[in-house]
Amino acid sequence: MLGAANVFVHNAVAEGFGLPLVEACACGTPPIAPDNSAQTENVRGHGWLVKNIDEDIYFDYPVYIPTLQEYPIPDQNRLLRCLDEAYDNPDSVKRFGRLARRFVEEKYAWDKVIPQWLRFLTELEEEIELFDVLEAALKG
Repeated sequence: MLGAANVFVHNAVAEGFGLPLVEACACGTPPIAPDNSAQTENVRGHGWLVKNIDEDIYFDYPVYIPTLQEYPIPDQNRLLRCLDEAYDNPDSVKRFGRLARRFVEEKYAWDKVIPQWLRFLTELEEEIELFDVLEAALKG
């Protein structure tokens, strides 16, 4: 269904990675997302970044995070302006869609990601073996 949309709006205040956003890009659907966390990296150059409200204007009550982190708040008026811009500029939507697809192919294609995972898993396996050797040495 992401490929049937003209744009994908991801209005999260904080995002660890943004898998739905990257999935939309993979479908050639350009994203609109707040300019914070991983969303910035996954949108810049092939979508619309929504600026956040200036921190001086709001007070954030971090009640749901045990570490009391504070997150920026996306400016909803700016988000609406991005939607208007996308609606008024179908050529930009097409161009961003092509660029979004290219971004995913260049950064997140299997042939790019799997070798990194295999290296990581190999290193992890070596560390586990090291711990097994250390445990055996301590026991005896």
